[in-house]
Amino acid sequence: MTSNQAYDQNHPEYVSLSAAYLGHLMTSALLAFLAGLIYWLLSFLFPALDFGGQSLLVFISAVVLGGELIVVLLQRPFIIKASHGDPGGWGYALPEFLVLPCLAGVGAFLISHEAVAGLVCALVFFIVFGVVGFLSKPWKPGLSRAEIRERSEQTKDMVKAGYLEEKYRDLEVDSAHRDLFKKRYYDL
Repeated sequence: MTSNQAYDQNHPEYVSLSAAYLGHLMTSALLAFLAGLIYWLLSFLFPALDFGGQSLLVFISAVVLGGELIVVLLQRPFIIKASHGDPGGWGYALPEFLVLPCLAGVGAFLISHEAVAGLVCALVFFIVFGVVGFLSKPWKPGLSRAEIRERSEQTKDMVKAGYLEEKYRDLEVDSAHRDLFKKRYYDL
């Protein structure tokens, strides 16, 4: 997959650092909400975990913003080396599993001064982000943009063919007229 062309804005597989960061932020915003909710619910059962609702919200926001920046910066060398936006491999995948849980655990420990709070927060983040990580399989290389476009065209053709077949299946139409309609819809 590696080409001789430099991996810059002109490369067909180029993904900018800001686009990668925003993509990570969108995903992590949903996951961090879930992790924060679980941690907050656990703080009712174990008062040592509680360091205030507003502090928890600010803390989770800081973990996501800082942690995802670290993840993107750690993954960037693998992306550049492979000249592919989703190169796969364990070096590319491990930051997604480890950075946010470690950062959340250290941060919770520093805020609450309780080792249990840091451990539980790290564990909650690892479970939430780990499940999603294992489902998305970041260690496997993703599709290139050309492969995505090819599959998109195949899907469009399949949908078009199925639509035309469904639309005209039960009609009593002269075959010459049917060919006219097929030609019109296939040329779209």
